[in-house]
Amino acid sequence: MRKSIFLTVLAMLTVAFLFGQKADTEPTPTKPANCEENENFPAIGVPHEYEVEISGDGYDGTGTYNWYVTQNAGDLFTETNIVNSTNDYFDVKATDTEFSSYHKAGTTTKKIGLTWKAEALLNSNSKYFLVLKYEENNGTCDAMNMKVMKIEPLNQFKLDIDPVEDEAGTAFGAGVSATVCAADVDGASFDATEDKVTYTYGENTLYYKVTASGFAGDWKPQISLPALSSTGDQKYVSAQWAVQGTDTWVDFNGLSQDASAQTLSSTTVATIPTDASGATPSETYIYKIVIDNERFETLANQTLNVATDGTYGGTNNDALKDQTDDCSGDEGVFADKDDYTIKARPTVKATSGGFIQRVQ
Repeated sequence: MRKSIFLTVLAMLTVAFLFGQKADTEPTPTKPANCEENENFPAIGVPHEYEVEISGDGYDGTGTYNWYVTQNAGDLFTETNIVNSTNDYFDVKATDTEFSSYHKAGTTTKKIGLTWKAEALLNSNSKYFLVLKYEENNGTCDAMNMKVMKIEPLNQFKLDIDPVEDEAGTAFGAGVSATVCAADVDGASFDATEDKVTYTYGENTLYYKVTASGFAGDWKPQISLPALSSTGDQKYVSAQWAVQGTDTWVDFNGLSQDASAQTLSSTTVATIPTDASGATPSETYIYKIVIDNERFETLANQTLNVATDGTYGGTNNDALKDQTDDCSGDEGVFADKDDYTIKARPTVKATSGGFIQRVQ
């Protein structure tokens, strides 16, 4: 998906100022489907350019452009209650020879750039009106016209999780289940008191790739870990995340280094950058989960279901949730999940003689 660079590309948004009686033939903008977005229905953090075309007898677009945003649906004309240029709902692209100033008399540039913020969705009134008042001398007199666009920012934030082979994010082959062999035995000692052997079975590391997309800005990663084996002291050692391709690992906070099921959040936010090409913002992350098998022998396959969740916006980045696949509403809590299987080690039995029993 790509946003249009010029508003005139989108027929629904093309604004022609015709100074005479003529029917308004512009179609009413409709909310795009399947997590698409556009200037009238912008995703959070995605820069958009709003541009107009001026036409009519005696008009060439060299007049003045007065852009502003208001939420006063009952009076779009009066400029006393407009949204200030510095606000919680959108950023205005810096003025230059291409982009217009916000609500400034005498501006002669026909395009303005706005980037909508998460707080625009948190406002009790999430409908905004972008107003343009245009004035130009037609050779006889100064004539003025006004047009309004309705802007409804969208929550397009989505998460996807997939098990991968390593921290580089190497995908498993097509049709191949996500598996890792049980770690090698890494220790054995004889307990003379119990007349048994204590074996230790090493550590396994599970990797998941998480793709976050649909908005640009900070979000709070969360993870749900399943219960481990109740025997053999198997336990979690660490749960971390990093931007794919980097080696800066961040802890999910509050991990209990035991076998319990647990849900964790990162107090360090992750950031989805703006895509300079105009494509949908997206970033990939690697989740790394280290498990110490201790005395758990793994004689049967152990399938673990790991889930992720995420929020953004508000004071603590916890006000807005990730969306369903079609962006029709909030995704269920920890609904983005996938399995990883630790494959069983070989079972070894004596057919003559007898092994020392192991400490369990």
